[in-house]
Amino acid sequence: MSDTTQQSGQLFAGTFYISFQDTAGNLMPAVQTETDKFSVTTPADKKQAISKKRENYGAAHTTAFVGKPMEFEMAFTEVTRALLAVQLSGELNPLTTAGGAFADVPVVASLGGWVNIGHKNIAAAGFSVKNDAGTTTYVEGMHYEVNRRLGKLRAIPGGTITEGQPLKLTGAAQATTGYRIDAGKKTRHVMRIEGDCVNTVSGEDAELIAVQAVVTSDQAYDFLQSDLAVLTLKGNLEVPAGTSQSALVVEYRKPA
Repeated sequence: MSDTTQQSGQLFAGTFYISFQDTAGNLMPAVQTETDKFSVTTPADKKQAISKKRENYGAAHTTAFVGKPMEFEMAFTEVTRALLAVQLSGELNPLTTAGGAFADVPVVASLGGWVNIGHKNIAAAGFSVKNDAGTTTYVEGMHYEVNRRLGKLRAIPGGTITEGQPLKLTGAAQATTGYRIDAGKKTRHVMRIEGDCVNTVSGEDAELIAVQAVVTSDQAYDFLQSDLAVLTLKGNLEVPAGTSQSALVVEYRKPA
């Protein structure tokens, strides 16, 4: 075909879709995310037979290259929960916390630190802190501070509440939903990568398909970094067992 000799520069723009495998090995719906880098390396081990002849001692008379697993690296400037779970070698699980009222929860006051209330996401309405006898109600901001999200309380030094004083707390915890990453529980993550690309030089469409990409985390993640996070993942492109597929396919397409 004449297209095999067509020459043009190569400068790709691409939108990438990532589909993770679930615990049963099934692909989840693909997620589109901003990708800053997708690089592939095809390493090989060099095998050589070295001549011992007098006239060309030390020269190679036979050279062969044995393929090694294909390597890839991706950098994401849009970090989804699933990608962060990979970075943390973790599992992404749904989070549901029941709410409900609580009354006369015993807490021992501390002037130098925060003590746990035993409930999180506490509603402001109806929250009260009393002495052990229940005869004195303390004032927030004057006698104590409270972190309602984490469910922590601290007695304000110089106020009426003393160190080690027994207190009783009443209020209501709000029900919440969300997601939880259980970090350090899953070091191998499998995903399918599809790139919807265009060569900006020629205008030609191209699709990149990696049917089984395996990644693990090998970099630190700074939760308090000063700029927007760029998440980099490295791994191997595998050939699924029992198939003759290529680890990576690049398809150039145009209307027939």
